[in-house]
Amino acid sequence: MIVTFIIPILLWLSQCAFAAVTQNGTACVVTPLNTGTSADDSVQIMDAYRRCGSGGSIEFTAGTFYIGKVMDWTNLKNVDIKILGKWVWSTNIQYWLSNSISVTYAGRSTAWRVTGENITIRGYGQSMFDGNGQLWYDQNKNQGNQNGRPISLTIWRAKNILVDGLTWRQPQFWLATISSSA
Repeated sequence: MIVTFIIPILLWLSQCAFAAVTQNGTACVVTPLNTGTSADDSVQIMDAYRRCGSGGSIEFTAGTFYIGKVMDWTNLKNVDIKILGKWVWSTNIQYWLSNSISVTYAGRSTAWRVTGENITIRGYGQSMFDGNGQLWYDQNKNQGNQNGRPISLTIWRAKNILVDGLTWRQPQFWLATISSSA
């Protein structure tokens, strides 16, 4: 019985130990796990957001980050985010259909929500976001869109936000939406 609890904890701790978030004051630098597989980098991405998302900066280095979980960046404040790598969203359609974040517009949902104020998200023409959209296009061919099919990025309740220099390839659904923002 104890073994069934210990093994998942050890696996979780090992993933945290290899998560490449380095912090210097309020500045975080994130490097992808690059374990040779499509290991989920969303855990370390969320860690950097929590550590440096208020009055700081977050830099995502070059390399491929795999996004396997919904990301909800709420209450960012006075933060500069630099994305230089490639982000690839997982192909686990059933996960996204069940877990994407609801947005009030047209009964839709999102894979990545950003809220807060005084935020810059820049890719400097070097970032690439790949939503693995072809899988979604095939899944929804000749039928209506599925509930839970996520919009890639939703800016929600944000004030004074700049998003610039990002490149998207085959988003899951709509590329982005902005709601209740100024």
